[in-house]
Amino acid sequence: MLYVSKLLLKCFLVIFFKDVFSQIDYNKYFTSSRLRIEYTLTGNKDTTIVTINDWYKEDHWSGPYKNLVDTLLWGNYYIQIFDSIENRLIYSRGFSNLFYEWKFSSEAKNTTKSFSQFFCIPYPRSTVFIKFFERNYNQSLVLLKSQYINPNYSKIAIPIKDKFYFPYQVKNTTNKAIDIVIISEGYTRSDSLKFFEDAKNMTEKLLKMNSLKKFSSKINIGFVFQSSNEKGASLQDGKTFKNTNLKSYFYALGVERYIAIDDYNYIGRLLSNIDYDYFIVLVNTLKYCGAGIFNYYSIVPSDALFKDYILYHEFGHQFAGLADEYEEADEYTQNFYNLNAEPWEYNITTLVQFSKKWKKYMKKTKNGTYYYNKKLNVGLYKGAGYRSEKIYRSSLLCIMRSFETLDFCFVCSEAFKLMLNLNIDK
Repeated sequence: MLYVSKLLLKCFLVIFFKDVFSQIDYNKYFTSSRLRIEYTLTGNKDTTIVTINDWYKEDHWSGPYKNLVDTLLWGNYYIQIFDSIENRLIYSRGFSNLFYEWKFSSEAKNTTKSFSQFFCIPYPRSTVFIKFFERNYNQSLVLLKSQYINPNYSKIAIPIKDKFYFPYQVKNTTNKAIDIVIISEGYTRSDSLKFFEDAKNMTEKLLKMNSLKKFSSKINIGFVFQSSNEKGASLQDGKTFKNTNLKSYFYALGVERYIAIDDYNYIGRLLSNIDYDYFIVLVNTLKYCGAGIFNYYSIVPSDALFKDYILYHEFGHQFAGLADEYEEADEYTQNFYNLNAEPWEYNITTLVQFSKKWKKYMKKTKNGTYYYNKKLNVGLYKGAGYRSEKIYRSSLLCIMRSFETLDFCFVCSEAFKLMLNLNIDK
């Protein structure tokens, strides 16, 4: 395994910025199709093994054609795609997943477990070399897997037949828009009209979000309906299994309100040949629950109390990679952040590398002390990332901290802008 030191990281970034400024010629390296790569993460608290299983050709790449190299370096995992002939970095992205969070659970201390996963890249014209990284507790990137992938050996994606896709709002071409798909979960066939009404209401709320409403003309939204045999989601108590299309369940990682989906690959198959950048799973339930993981998924309830807050909060995790800003910890989150390292999430800091965060927005006295910027409502407040001390946030009140507001603070909104600029061609 290769650890990326600070010196190597600087070299890493030099390569990134060189590619950004020269701009990758999309048509030279990629076709207009999409490559979905299925893989498995297996491990426990201390180990992670990546196994690449199959890769599938799908109809259309819906991501950007210009910003192919990700310079933000956000996420607990990171992939790099190199052209095998020129050995040039031609695509990269960061993301997180449920496996990484599971590694902090009590179960992971004594159990080895596997999670099915997938990621998508533009369809390469020739063989590519993939590097797969995991971020360790010190926030260094560790190389887990390197492998050549020949697109000529791609399997053809076979769409799941018993689904219905409806493009509800199409504002722009896919490379110049964020494509969001809302997927049904726990809706029976007789609930189909309820799903479409729930999805329409969610869309209206999403487009009113203060960090997205300025960009509503650059957001495409579609609905995917697949019926379930039963309503709702399962409980992990061995007694209340629900036969639903995505097999979602409460009590993920031992937390009642945390809802999850283990078979992530199934979602990839469900969405094959549909344009999407992000997907939100809408669960037909009254129960207060939610989940949001960066560049992975959001899961939200249809009818729960505070459902609008849940939607915004979880989408903040998924889209902008935002961390929780509250202090209360569950068993698996109490040591989630290393206090001696700077978290990659944009909205919290341990002050180890505060200059990478919102330090530039704060006022500064002659003696070098930083203080509150009243105009931008940006400060430095104790309490975030499941800690009351030594992790800081930028504002007193933000939706990533409390349901007393439905607004994102200035710093969180900046994170949204960074992701929008990365994923939309201008």
